[in-house]
Amino acid sequence: MKLFYEKKLFGKINIVDIIIILIVIAVVVFGVNYFKKDVVASSGSESIEYTIEIKNISEATVNAIEAATNAQEQIIEASKKISLGNIKEISIEEYYDYSFNEEAEDYTFQRVPDKFKVYLTADGMASKMGDGKKTVTGYFFGKNFEVKIGKSLTITCSNFTAEGVIAKLNK
Repeated sequence: MKLFYEKKLFGKINIVDIIIILIVIAVVVFGVNYFKKDVVASSGSESIEYTIEIKNISEATVNAIEAATNAQEQIIEASKKISLGNIKEISIEEYYDYSFNEEAEDYTFQRVPDKFKVYLTADGMASKMGDGKKTVTGYFFGKNFEVKIGKSLTITCSNFTAEGVIAKLNK
């Protein structure tokens, strides 16, 4: 056995070391191919409707969102500059949050003065993605912006920028 370890390829590399390296490479390639999910785009885009919840905003921002809604402006995702469709409608509510109540000496759920919560409903054309079979894994704007409930995003229009969360998604 000692003779087998002393044989070297090109006088520098041990044959056993080469075999071990090739086995490790084969295992890595197999592992990557085995665990990789095949994501296949559908044949085209389809219209989806979604609602973004925007909390704790001022009256000036609410007025800017109303103006953008009346103009049916396009929503842009701020960091990736991807169009997310057009604003259809908004719903405005008073904003409530927990704050310290000195009388009760405890935190209570109460209205925050001069702050609002807006539900902004928009629609756009998104690609449906799947695994190549019958499973739909999500909807995407552009190539890499997934639309799913609970996703945080920063949106912008001509006269406002706001952070929100996708609260509802309809096909």
